[in-house]
Amino acid sequence: MADPEFTPPGPEIGSDFLFRPPNYDRRPVPVDVAAVERAIAVLDSFTRKRSAGRARKRGSDAAHDDSAVDQIGAALVALSWPYVIRLVEDNCLPSNALHPGVRPLYETFLAISGDLAPNDPSSRYAQWLAGDVTDVGETLRQRYTQRWTESRNVRRGRLTEHAEAED
Repeated sequence: MADPEFTPPGPEIGSDFLFRPPNYDRRPVPVDVAAVERAIAVLDSFTRKRSAGRARKRGSDAAHDDSAVDQIGAALVALSWPYVIRLVEDNCLPSNALHPGVRPLYETFLAISGDLAPNDPSSRYAQWLAGDVTDVGETLRQRYTQRWTESRNVRRGRLTEHAEAED
């Protein structure tokens, strides 16, 4: 069944971009040690309070549980952004388009981040990369462009190292 209103993508997106498989780089990403430490502290606090509550055989405090889940979620979002950012950087035309194979994961994570860590600056950068946010000032656009360009240089280095390791 054909869609009579279908318009093929214009040359500004590029057919090679749309029809190549997405790049899912599974190699490790740098993670902020402070984010790991915060996650461990939140998990420790949560498990201690849960254990103490079980020992007293009291009913669970829903507000406390919700707060703990929010804190754990925010910590895990912070830990996950480096991978999501690299995935988007590797599969976008900056400030224009995101590979359709990557978009579902990106949108799901963006919704989670918006719920658990709404002020995380990584969100805005990812949205700009994907072409979802265009109202950034010139200074910020230049910073984002520089960050993306630097990520491409690092990616070339990762690919070179990977190819040399296979030889």
